[in-house]
Amino acid sequence: MSQRPSAAHSWDGLRREARQLENDMEASLNSFAKLGTKSMDSRGGGAGAMEHVAMEIETLLARLTDVVEAMEAYLASNAAASGNPTMAHTLERHSEILNDYKREFRKRKVRKNAGDLPSADQARIRSCRFPRAT
Repeated sequence: MSQRPSAAHSWDGLRREARQLENDMEASLNSFAKLGTKSMDSRGGGAGAMEHVAMEIETLLARLTDVVEAMEAYLASNAAASGNPTMAHTLERHSEILNDYKREFRKRKVRKNAGDLPSADQARIRSCRFPRAT
């Protein structure tokens, strides 16, 4: 496990760490989705494994948040880097990816929790008609 990043890290080091965390995040989200599908099929058989992967994802999200914040601090404290459009774009892209992962994880957790409901409740929820926003 890497240490908390700081603004003293090099830009390339922060960028590499962000990319590694994003790759780890992608693998963990895929594992979470597969475990969710299996547990819905077998009614909760993989609950312990899902909790472990969920905690791993939360740790990865926290670490990626730290790295993105360190990238922001690096740009803010480095006059030469702050005007670099490539670095600004890289930071923006990593921030967007982080937000996408947070949304995806929340969505999958909600789906998993909905899958834990008894089938009669699931059928009632699916049969509800919600008004569409215009």
